[in-house]
Amino acid sequence: MMKCPNCKKISPDEDSKCDCGYLFPTIYSSPVIVKDIEMKFFSMMWFMVKWAFAAIPAMIIIAIIVAFVMMLLGGFTTSLIDS
Repeated sequence: MMKCPNCKKISPDEDSKCDCGYLFPTIYSSPVIVKDIEMKFFSMMWFMVKWAFAAIPAMIIIAIIVAFVMMLLGGFTTSLIDS
């Protein structure tokens, strides 16, 4: 049940508009704000372990990209020095 701020009438949740013309906010227009997350200690620890293992492939990919860029820059600077 929703209470209209204009006329103070109580309307069912499925109504999108009050009889007075006030448009109730929809689920899609309301921002979501997370204020607190309650997790058990071991559940949080398990989540962090999985997060750490998921970061390993990302770090490998970043290392490969950095190595490739360094090879390109190394070859470019070497060709400038030789000429």
